[in-house]
Amino acid sequence: MMRVVVVSVMVLAVVGVGASSCNFNKCTDCIQTAKCVWCSNETFTGPSRCVSKDSADYVTFRLKCGNAIINPESDVTATEVDGESVQIKPQRATISQRVGDMQNLTMKYKHMKNYPVDLYYLMDMSQSMSDDKAMLTNLAYELVDAMKNITTKFRLGFGIFSDKIVLPYVQTVPWEELMKVCTNTEKEESCTAPFAFHNILPLTNDTAQFNEKVGSSNTTTNVDFPEGSFDGLMQTMVCKTEIRWQDDGFRLIVVATDAPFHIAGDGLLGGITEPNDMICHLDSDGFYTHSDKLDYPSVNQIHDMIERERMNLIFAVTATQESVYAHLTDQLPRASYGLLAQDSSNIVDLLSNKVYDIVTSVKVVPDIPIELQGHVDVNVRALNCPSTPCSDLKPDDEIHFLVSVKVISCPKDESFWNSTILLKLDGRKEALTIDLFLLCECQCEKKNTVTSAPECNNKGDLKCGVCECYEGWTGQKCQCEANSESGGDSTYEFQCRPDNTTTDVCSNRGECVCGLCVCNTMEEPKKIVGTYCECTNFLNCEGSDGRICSDHGSCQCNECQCDEGWTGKYCQCNNGSQDNCKPKG
Repeated sequence: MMRVVVVSVMVLAVVGVGASSCNFNKCTDCIQTAKCVWCSNETFTGPSRCVSKDSADYVTFRLKCGNAIINPESDVTATEVDGESVQIKPQRATISQRVGDMQNLTMKYKHMKNYPVDLYYLMDMSQSMSDDKAMLTNLAYELVDAMKNITTKFRLGFGIFSDKIVLPYVQTVPWEELMKVCTNTEKEESCTAPFAFHNILPLTNDTAQFNEKVGSSNTTTNVDFPEGSFDGLMQTMVCKTEIRWQDDGFRLIVVATDAPFHIAGDGLLGGITEPNDMICHLDSDGFYTHSDKLDYPSVNQIHDMIERERMNLIFAVTATQESVYAHLTDQLPRASYGLLAQDSSNIVDLLSNKVYDIVTSVKVVPDIPIELQGHVDVNVRALNCPSTPCSDLKPDDEIHFLVSVKVISCPKDESFWNSTILLKLDGRKEALTIDLFLLCECQCEKKNTVTSAPECNNKGDLKCGVCECYEGWTGQKCQCEANSESGGDSTYEFQCRPDNTTTDVCSNRGECVCGLCVCNTMEEPKKIVGTYCECTNFLNCEGSDGRICSDHGSCQCNECQCDEGWTGKYCQCNNGSQDNCKPKG
C-alpha cells in the first residue's frame, strides 16, 4: 500500500542576514540570498524592493508592498510503501527548498532476516597457495554451514587468477617443458598452463559443485612475485551475467592470496600500453581474453567499480602481506582484510566473522550529483545507535536516521535546480530518493511578464514590478538611450549616490548610467551588488589566513555572517572553544 505523508519540517536559517545584504535589483537575485524577500508591486515606493525579513525596515516594507511579497516557502512531502520486505521508509521524498533553509527528515531502516548474500571466492593459484587450496576443499561444507547460520539465502562462486601470459610475468617456453618444472610429483600435484583469470564456477547454491571445482583446480606458475589479482578482480565485478550476480542482496568478493598485486602501469614491462577498459572480456569457457592487450586496472578503477556495482571486498592474506593490504583497503570503499593462517586453516572463522559484520551493519551514504556538490549539503545521523555504522543488528531492529538537507547556494546552470539525491544503504540496492527542487527563481519573471509595458515607456518588459529594458535602452523606466550622452551626464549622478554626505558615484565600484548604477563585473566568485554598488562578497571579510570568513560563514555586504556555532569578525571563533580568540600575552 502506498501513502503520501506530509512531513512536519523545522525550517532553520543557516546564516544570519543583515538588512543591507539584500540589496538586489532583480527578484531572482534577491531570493537566492537567505531570508531576502522581494516586492513585485509596480507602485511600490520604498527605498529597495529587496529586504531581509530580519531587518528593522521589514514592517514598513510589508505595509507598502501589500500582498505582492515574493518569499518562496520550503516544504517536504514523503511517499511510503508498506510491506514485510520493505526495509526503508519513506522510499521517496520531494523537497522544495530555498537558499539558507535547512530541513530535517526522518528515515527509518528495519533490519531484515535472511538478507541475500552472494560470495565469490577469488583465489591465487600460484604454487605457493597449493596448501590453501587443499584446505579450502576440506572446509568447503563447513564454510557453507557457517554462512547459512548468517543467512539461508546464500550462494557461492569460485574463480582463480595468476598473471598476464607474457614475459616477464610468466614463462613463455612451450607448456610441455614448463609442466616438467612446476609439477610436484612428491605431492602428486600437477599444474596447469598459465592464465590470467578463470571464472570456474558462477554463483550457485550447489555446495557439492563448489567443493568439486575447488578440488579439481590445479595450480600454475609465474615468474615475478606480484600477482595479477586486479585483472581477476575487475573481471569478477564487471562480468555480471557471467558471474551471475543477483540484483538484490549483498555482493561479496573474497580475494585469497599470499602475494602483492600488479597495478596500472606495470603492464608496460610486458609492452602493454592500452589502459584497462573496465569491460567484461571472458570467453565461453570463462577465461579472461585480454590479459595481453590491456594494462592492469588502477586502484581508482577498482574503487569506482566497487561503488558502481555495490561490491564488498575481503582480502584474505598472509601475515607477510598485511601492510600492503592494510594500505590498499584504506583507499577502497567497503573493503577490509583478514590474516590467513599459513595453510588457510582459519578461513571459516575469518570469513564468517567478516560476513557477519557486513550483513548485520547499516550505514546511510548520501549520493549527491557532482553539479550540486558545494551548493547542497546533506548530513545523515543515526538517532538510536551508538556507532557508525550501526552494527550487530538483529532481525526487526529499527534504526532511525535524521537527514538534514541544507541549501548553500544556487548553481549557475538552471538545469541543476531540479535534481535527484539518493540516500543509499551502503552496499545494498535500497535507497531513499529525494527529488530536490531548488527555489532559485521568481515565477513572476516568467508568468506575469508585461511586454512593451507602458510603465517602461514601451521600451522594456515589466517583470516582478521592475523594468527589463530592451537593447539600446536603459534607466529605471527605460527612459534613456543606452548610447546617448545623457546616460553618463552628471545630471543623473545624484541618483547614483545614497545621499549628499558622499561624492562617490556608485561607491566607486560601478558606472552611473541614466541614474542607475551598473556595478563592475569581478572575476568569479567575487561579486559587487546593491543599488549603489555598496555591497561585495569579499571586502572586509578576508582573515589573516586569506580565507573568506574562515570558511565558517559567508560574506554578506562586506560583513561576515557566521554559520551556527561560530563567531568573531571573520567567524574565526568556535563557540565551543574560545582559546584561539583570546588576545595573546
